Amino acid sequence: MNIRPAMLFLCALLASCATAQESGFITVPSQPANVGDAGTAARAYHDSGAYQRGLEVVANRAARWIKTRAPSAHQPALVLDIDETALSNWEIIVRDDFGRPIAGPADLASAGPWGWAAWDQLGRDPAIVPTLEVFRVVRAANVMGDQLSDLIGGHAERKFLLPDPFYRVP
Repeated sequence: MNIRPAMLFLCALLASCATAQESGFITVPSQPANVGDAGTAARAYHDSGAYQRGLEVVANRAARWIKTRAPSAHQPALVLDIDETALSNWEIIVRDDFGRPIAGPADLASAGPWGWAAWDQLGRDPAIVPTLEVFRVVRAANVMGDQLSDLIGGHAERKFLLPDPFYRVP
């Protein structure tokens, strides 16, 4: 009796009985998203134009509301966070691969990583154009930011949260 064809048939039969879950990796469902995958997704979001479109949508809604509300507001104010609200840190975010080392140089001749404290001193962060447009339209406003901590406090009549998947202040 030839055992080899019988073994092949048995293996094929057993493999066909296994579910996708049973034949997949054994892992735990509670682990957080992979950091590398998150960086890849954030780059894709930025580079696809979706980030820019999201900024424009929120900024345009804010500008329309401000134009309507500002004339009747008592002591209106516009409050803007700096990082990823008014100014873009995208260049250093990418150079530091989404890390945030504070110490160290920011040598333009090197590929990085760069220290954020030294980077800030270079003053290279460009304005985020949709926010700049809101600023130009505004004489008075309430609160706009990209961090929930910018918007908490109960003093805002209307809050506009800009998209910012690149970092979060806890």
